[in-house]
Amino acid sequence: PLKAWTAHRPDGKPKPVVVLMHGFGEPILRHGGRRMTGSVRYYALKGLFAIAVDLRGREESSGQRDDGGLEVMDIYDAVQAALAKHPRETDSDCVNIIGWSGGGGNVFSAVTRMPDLFSNAAAFYGITDYGHWAETSFKGALEPNIGGTPQEVPDRYAARNSLLGVGNNAYTNFHFFWDEKETICPVWMDTEYRRIAGELGYKNITAHESLETDEFRWLHSGGDRASAVESERICMPLFTELNNRAPRLDSSGRLTV
Repeated sequence: PLKAWTAHRPDGKPKPVVVLMHGFGEPILRHGGRRMTGSVRYYALKGLFAIAVDLRGREESSGQRDDGGLEVMDIYDAVQAALAKHPRETDSDCVNIIGWSGGGGNVFSAVTRMPDLFSNAAAFYGITDYGHWAETSFKGALEPNIGGTPQEVPDRYAARNSLLGVGNNAYTNFHFFWDEKETICPVWMDTEYRRIAGELGYKNITAHESLETDEFRWLHSGGDRASAVESERICMPLFTELNNRAPRLDSSGRLTV
Protein backbone atom coordinates (compact mmCIF):
# COMPACT_ATOMS: atom_id res chain seq x y z
CA PRO A 1 0.00 0.00 0.00
CA LEU A 2 0.96 3.58 -0.74
CA LYS A 3 -0.29 6.57 1.20
CA ALA A 4 -0.99 10.23 0.58
CA TRP A 5 -2.29 12.96 2.88
CA THR A 6 -4.91 15.37 1.56
CA ALA A 7 -6.64 18.48 2.80
CA HIS A 8 -9.42 20.66 1.41
CA ARG A 9 -12.43 22.71 2.45
CA PRO A 10 -15.42 20.52 1.56
CA ASP A 11 -17.98 22.69 -0.19
CA GLY A 12 -18.92 20.55 -3.18
CA LYS A 13 -17.12 22.87 -5.59
CA PRO A 14 -14.23 21.78 -7.84
CA LYS A 15 -10.88 23.14 -6.71
CA PRO A 16 -7.48 23.28 -8.38
CA VAL A 17 -5.32 20.41 -7.21
CA VAL A 18 -1.77 20.90 -5.96
CA VAL A 19 0.66 18.06 -5.23
CA LEU A 20 3.38 18.73 -2.65
CA MET A 21 6.49 16.54 -2.82
CA HIS A 22 8.65 15.73 0.20
CA GLY A 23 12.44 15.81 0.20
CA PHE A 24 14.89 13.02 -0.58
CA GLY A 25 15.69 12.08 3.02
CA GLU A 26 18.18 9.58 4.33
CA PRO A 27 16.95 5.99 4.80
CA ILE A 28 16.74 6.42 8.58
CA LEU A 29 14.76 9.68 8.40
CA ARG A 30 12.44 8.25 5.74
CA HIS A 31 11.15 11.64 4.61
CA GLY A 32 7.57 11.19 3.46
CA GLY A 33 4.15 12.69 2.99
CA ARG A 34 3.36 13.15 6.67
CA ARG A 35 6.17 15.70 6.90
CA MET A 36 4.24 17.82 4.40
CA THR A 37 0.89 17.85 6.24
CA GLY A 38 1.39 21.37 7.57
CA SER A 39 1.95 22.65 4.05
CA VAL A 40 -1.01 20.63 2.80
CA ARG A 41 -3.31 22.32 5.31
CA TYR A 42 -1.88 25.72 4.41
CA TYR A 43 -2.61 25.23 0.71
CA ALA A 44 -6.10 23.95 1.55
CA LEU A 45 -6.80 27.21 3.39
CA LYS A 46 -5.91 28.99 0.14
CA GLY A 47 -8.78 27.22 -1.61
CA LEU A 48 -6.85 24.34 -3.14
CA PHE A 49 -7.23 20.57 -2.90
CA ALA A 50 -3.77 19.64 -1.62
CA ILE A 51 -2.07 16.25 -1.77
CA ALA A 52 1.14 15.17 -0.04
CA VAL A 53 2.42 12.02 -1.71
CA ASP A 54 4.26 9.40 0.34
CA LEU A 55 6.58 7.69 -2.13
CA ARG A 56 7.18 3.96 -1.79
CA GLY A 57 9.44 2.89 1.05
CA ARG A 58 9.11 6.18 2.89
CA GLU A 59 7.31 7.06 6.13
CA GLU A 60 4.18 4.92 5.93
CA SER A 61 4.24 3.37 2.45
CA SER A 62 5.55 -0.11 1.73
CA GLY A 63 7.79 -1.17 -1.11
CA GLN A 64 11.38 -0.34 -2.03
CA ARG A 65 12.31 3.24 -2.79
CA ASP A 66 14.20 3.59 -6.03
CA ASP A 67 15.17 7.26 -6.09
CA GLY A 68 13.51 8.74 -9.15
CA GLY A 69 12.63 5.49 -10.92
CA LEU A 70 9.25 3.76 -10.76
CA GLU A 71 8.41 5.75 -7.63
CA VAL A 72 7.58 8.72 -9.86
CA MET A 73 4.46 6.79 -10.88
CA ASP A 74 3.37 6.93 -7.22
CA ILE A 75 2.70 10.63 -7.84
CA TYR A 76 0.41 9.84 -10.75
CA ASP A 77 -1.38 7.13 -8.75
CA ALA A 78 -1.93 9.47 -5.79
CA VAL A 79 -3.44 12.14 -8.05
CA GLN A 80 -5.76 9.65 -9.75
CA ALA A 81 -6.84 8.18 -6.40
CA ALA A 82 -7.67 11.63 -5.03
CA LEU A 83 -9.62 12.59 -8.16
CA ALA A 84 -11.61 9.34 -8.00
CA LYS A 85 -12.34 9.64 -4.28
CA HIS A 86 -13.29 13.35 -4.33
CA PRO A 87 -14.78 14.02 -7.79
CA ARG A 88 -16.93 16.94 -6.59
CA GLU A 89 -14.09 18.65 -4.71
CA THR A 90 -11.37 18.42 -7.37
CA ASP A 91 -10.88 19.92 -10.81
CA SER A 92 -9.26 17.10 -12.77
CA ASP A 93 -8.35 19.56 -15.51
CA CYS A 94 -6.27 21.76 -13.22
CA VAL A 95 -3.55 19.76 -11.46
CA ASN A 96 -0.32 21.39 -10.24
CA ILE A 97 2.83 20.19 -8.49
CA ILE A 98 5.53 21.71 -6.29
CA GLY A 99 8.57 20.18 -4.60
CA TRP A 100 11.77 21.01 -2.80
CA SER A 101 15.17 19.30 -3.07
CA GLY A 102 14.43 15.61 -3.68
CA GLY A 103 10.83 16.68 -4.18
CA GLY A 104 12.06 19.15 -6.76
CA GLY A 105 13.76 16.24 -8.49
CA ASN A 106 10.40 14.45 -8.53
CA VAL A 107 8.87 17.52 -10.17
CA PHE A 108 11.50 17.52 -12.92
CA SER A 109 10.83 13.80 -13.48
CA ALA A 110 7.05 14.25 -13.44
CA VAL A 111 6.88 17.01 -16.06
CA THR A 112 9.30 15.01 -18.24
CA ARG A 113 7.41 11.71 -18.05
CA MET A 114 3.87 13.09 -17.77
CA PRO A 115 3.96 16.28 -19.87
CA ASP A 116 0.16 16.47 -20.19
CA LEU A 117 -0.81 16.02 -16.53
CA PHE A 118 0.21 19.25 -14.79
CA SER A 119 -0.97 22.75 -15.62
CA ASN A 120 1.81 24.32 -13.55
CA ALA A 121 4.90 23.03 -11.78
CA ALA A 122 7.51 24.51 -9.43
CA ALA A 123 10.81 22.89 -8.43
CA PHE A 124 13.09 24.39 -5.80
CA TYR A 125 16.77 23.35 -5.99
CA GLY A 126 15.77 20.02 -7.54
CA ILE A 127 17.63 17.16 -9.19
CA THR A 128 17.69 16.74 -12.96
CA ASP A 129 20.49 14.18 -13.36
CA TYR A 130 20.64 11.49 -10.68
CA GLY A 131 23.87 10.12 -12.14
CA HIS A 132 25.57 13.49 -11.72
CA TRP A 133 24.12 13.78 -8.21
CA ALA A 134 25.35 10.28 -7.29
CA GLU A 135 28.89 11.28 -8.20
CA THR A 136 28.95 14.66 -6.47
CA SER A 137 27.30 15.73 -3.23
CA PHE A 138 25.31 12.51 -2.63
CA LYS A 139 28.07 10.05 -3.46
CA GLY A 140 27.23 6.61 -2.06
CA ALA A 141 23.64 7.44 -1.05
CA LEU A 142 21.80 6.37 -4.21
CA GLU A 143 23.51 3.11 -5.10
CA PRO A 144 21.58 0.87 -2.65
CA ASN A 145 18.24 2.08 -4.01
CA ILE A 146 19.14 2.20 -7.71
CA GLY A 147 21.19 -0.98 -7.72
CA GLY A 148 24.73 0.18 -8.35
CA THR A 149 26.92 3.08 -9.39
CA PRO A 150 26.44 5.06 -12.61
CA GLN A 151 29.30 3.04 -14.09
CA GLU A 152 27.74 -0.30 -13.10
CA VAL A 153 24.14 0.42 -14.18
CA PRO A 154 24.31 3.37 -16.60
CA ASP A 155 20.88 2.69 -18.13
CA ARG A 156 19.18 3.04 -14.76
CA TYR A 157 20.72 6.45 -14.24
CA ALA A 158 19.91 7.48 -17.80
CA ALA A 159 16.27 6.66 -17.06
CA ARG A 160 16.48 9.09 -14.16
CA ASN A 161 18.04 11.90 -16.18
CA SER A 162 15.47 14.60 -16.94
CA LEU A 163 18.04 16.47 -19.01
CA LEU A 164 17.63 13.80 -21.69
CA GLY A 165 13.91 14.58 -21.90
CA VAL A 166 13.71 18.38 -21.63
CA GLY A 167 12.11 18.38 -25.05
CA ASN A 168 9.10 16.50 -23.67
CA ASN A 169 7.95 19.41 -21.55
CA ALA A 170 6.68 21.90 -24.08
CA TYR A 171 3.37 22.01 -22.23
CA THR A 172 3.45 22.47 -18.45
CA ASN A 173 4.06 26.03 -17.23
CA PHE A 174 7.23 25.23 -15.31
CA HIS A 175 9.15 27.44 -12.87
CA PHE A 176 12.34 26.23 -11.19
CA PHE A 177 14.44 27.96 -8.55
CA TRP A 178 17.98 27.73 -7.19
CA ASP A 179 20.70 29.83 -5.60
CA GLU A 180 24.13 30.40 -7.09
CA LYS A 181 25.74 29.09 -3.88
CA GLU A 182 23.76 25.83 -3.84
CA THR A 183 25.91 22.81 -2.93
CA ILE A 184 23.54 19.97 -1.92
CA CYS A 185 22.01 19.81 -5.39
CA PRO A 186 24.77 21.15 -7.66
CA VAL A 187 23.90 24.27 -9.64
CA TRP A 188 24.94 22.64 -12.93
CA MET A 189 21.78 20.51 -12.88
CA ASP A 190 19.60 23.63 -13.04
CA THR A 191 21.73 25.69 -15.38
CA GLU A 192 22.00 22.79 -17.84
CA TYR A 193 18.22 22.37 -17.88
CA ARG A 194 17.88 26.11 -18.50
CA ARG A 195 20.44 25.95 -21.31
CA ILE A 196 18.69 23.07 -23.10
CA ALA A 197 15.26 24.65 -22.73
CA GLY A 198 16.67 27.91 -24.11
CA GLU A 199 18.15 26.16 -27.13
CA LEU A 200 14.76 24.57 -27.77
CA GLY A 201 13.15 28.00 -27.61
CA TYR A 202 10.61 26.94 -25.00
CA LYS A 203 8.52 29.79 -23.59
CA ASN A 204 6.73 27.71 -20.92
CA ILE A 205 9.84 27.36 -18.76
CA THR A 206 11.03 30.08 -16.36
CA ALA A 207 14.31 29.77 -14.46
CA HIS A 208 14.83 31.73 -11.23
CA GLU A 209 18.45 31.96 -10.07
CA SER A 210 19.21 34.00 -6.95
CA LEU A 211 22.55 35.69 -6.52
CA GLU A 212 24.46 36.72 -3.44
CA THR A 213 23.50 40.34 -4.06
CA ASP A 214 19.76 39.65 -4.44
CA GLU A 215 17.06 40.49 -1.95
CA PHE A 216 15.54 37.01 -2.26
CA ARG A 217 17.65 33.86 -2.01
CA TRP A 218 16.39 30.41 -3.00
CA LEU A 219 18.43 28.69 -0.31
CA HIS A 220 18.25 24.97 0.42
CA SER A 221 17.68 25.78 4.08
CA GLY A 222 14.39 27.38 3.08
CA GLY A 223 15.78 30.88 3.24
CA ASP A 224 14.12 33.62 5.22
CA ARG A 225 10.56 34.89 5.43
CA ALA A 226 11.10 37.33 2.58
CA SER A 227 12.07 34.59 0.12
CA ALA A 228 9.12 32.45 1.25
CA VAL A 229 6.75 35.34 0.59
CA GLU A 230 8.34 35.90 -2.82
CA SER A 231 8.05 32.24 -3.82
CA GLU A 232 4.38 32.27 -2.81
CA ARG A 233 3.85 35.46 -4.81
CA ILE A 234 5.13 33.65 -7.90
CA CYS A 235 3.58 30.21 -7.40
CA MET A 236 0.23 30.70 -5.67
CA PRO A 237 -1.48 32.61 -8.51
CA LEU A 238 -0.45 29.83 -10.89
CA PHE A 239 -1.94 27.12 -8.71
CA THR A 240 -5.18 28.90 -7.88
CA GLU A 241 -6.04 29.94 -11.43
CA LEU A 242 -8.90 27.68 -12.52
CA ASN A 243 -8.71 28.86 -16.13
CA ASN A 244 -5.23 27.42 -16.63
CA ARG A 245 -6.35 24.12 -18.10
CA ALA A 246 -4.39 20.89 -18.31
CA PRO A 247 -2.02 20.68 -21.27
CA ARG A 248 -2.94 18.77 -24.38
CA LEU A 249 -0.23 16.93 -26.27
CA ASP A 250 0.31 17.86 -29.89
CA SER A 251 -1.21 15.38 -32.32
CA SER A 252 2.24 14.68 -33.74
CA GLY A 253 5.81 15.27 -32.74
CA ARG A 254 8.56 13.65 -30.72
CA LEU A 255 8.72 12.41 -27.12
CA THR A 256 11.72 10.88 -25.36
CA VAL A 257 11.06 7.74 -23.30
